[in-house]
Amino acid sequence: MSRSRLVLTVLLLLLGAGPVCVHEDAGEKLSPPVIVGPAVWYTNSLFTISLTGGRVEGRRLSYQVMVDTGAPESWTAYFPDAETIRHYLCFTTTGVHSVRARVRDTKGLESDWSAPYQVTIVQSPPMPESLAGPDAGVAGYEYQFQVRVRDPDGDSVAVRFDWGDGTVSPWSGCQPSGSLFSLSHVYQDTGIYFIRAQARDVQGDTSGWCDPLRFDVCRRWVTVLNEGFEQGFPGPGWQVRGEPTWDTTGYRQQAGRFSIWCAGSSREPSQGYPPQMGAIAIYGPFSLADADSGRVEFWHWTDSEYGHDMLFWFVMVDSVNYYICGQAGGNVRSWQRVEIDLTDVPGLGSVCGRERVWVGWVFNSDLSTEYEGAYLDGVVIRKCVFRQE
Repeated sequence: MSRSRLVLTVLLLLLGAGPVCVHEDAGEKLSPPVIVGPAVWYTNSLFTISLTGGRVEGRRLSYQVMVDTGAPESWTAYFPDAETIRHYLCFTTTGVHSVRARVRDTKGLESDWSAPYQVTIVQSPPMPESLAGPDAGVAGYEYQFQVRVRDPDGDSVAVRFDWGDGTVSPWSGCQPSGSLFSLSHVYQDTGIYFIRAQARDVQGDTSGWCDPLRFDVCRRWVTVLNEGFEQGFPGPGWQVRGEPTWDTTGYRQQAGRFSIWCAGSSREPSQGYPPQMGAIAIYGPFSLADADSGRVEFWHWTDSEYGHDMLFWFVMVDSVNYYICGQAGGNVRSWQRVEIDLTDVPGLGSVCGRERVWVGWVFNSDLSTEYEGAYLDGVVIRKCVFRQE
């Protein structure tokens, strides 16, 4: 038999025997995921670790986590390869805990378990809540501030305050978890101070410092405007633009008998505001030349089509350009308090030190879908005068 006929015979025999199956993943091995997380965490407190699998083109990965020597958790949903996912853990006991993970692709191929990620769990420290107290005062007077402290383990707690002027109070006496602590301080110098609190339990576990409370200390506070709209509108210093525009109403009020409504010059609130209106109310100018701090406080009640019919509030320093400080819209339908910090106006920074400043409000509506509109009440402008007379 010739060599060519022999080769042909072998090929025919192979074809007659059916297809030869070779798994396309033969020899392929998935890499275990990489685990990243904090080295130290606290009991009874949720924290996050990140899991990142390798790259397997055209396939997605599911993750499985095993904590210490316990049973593995259920497989997660499938995610794109090489994507980092978050996994949440919480331990109730102190000590060193190990976490391992592995991946599985959409063809059922699994990796080995990863090297252990280890986290040291320590007793949770007490947590001070937000500080409460006045936001401004006068040098030489005593002011009181409060903070509530809760310990996750129920231990008794103590607090101390960093007053922001270079002094830190001694640790208070211990009180039960959840207690409200009150401490007082006298500032001798004018300035802007940031007060913080720290907590410690009877085991010696100490928290970080809580978020600071700003406290302005001045020679005296001066009220530039205290407007409740009880004496008619627009009064001295006020100007209005547009038609219809802002005017007094007794339909709603935050305090007293009256407020101003965005279309009150020619309509009743029961009618709602009209389309295509632009009602503006401005107060000023007033001087902040002698001030290092200032605030505008007011209340608004708003019912409008959100994103289309909106109330804006703004600050001006040249009677032309508006610097928007905030906005409101939608079906809020309750009185909301707003504060404008005149040391931090968007686009301007501080306007304190300027001779001429205006504040204002504008309500705009589009072509359709009208509601009740916007009301203003209780407008107060104050400045903190640091310099001696």
